[in-house]
Amino acid sequence: MTLEDVMADLAGKTAVVTGASRGIGEASARALDELGAQVVLSGRTVSDLERVASDLSNSPVVIPADLSETGRLLFRPIFLRQGQARSSQN
Repeated sequence: MTLEDVMADLAGKTAVVTGASRGIGEASARALDELGAQVVLSGRTVSDLERVASDLSNSPVVIPADLSETGRLLFRPIFLRQGQARSSQN
């Protein structure tokens, strides 16, 4: 698969990145955005998520969440906010 194939596969798709406010999560969010995906950024620090989002170009969505909290569901609010119910195979 070439880079062009990957880019075509991600264009118009939504990618969810947890821990997107710094480190590997931030780098992943930036790479996915560059490949054409709309990135949903999740993490605990709103200001850091907004900083990352401000550099992205494909209508990023910021959803603060602390995934260490017991019972916290991340994906339901994301799909409701996006207005789409997608399977993980999409």
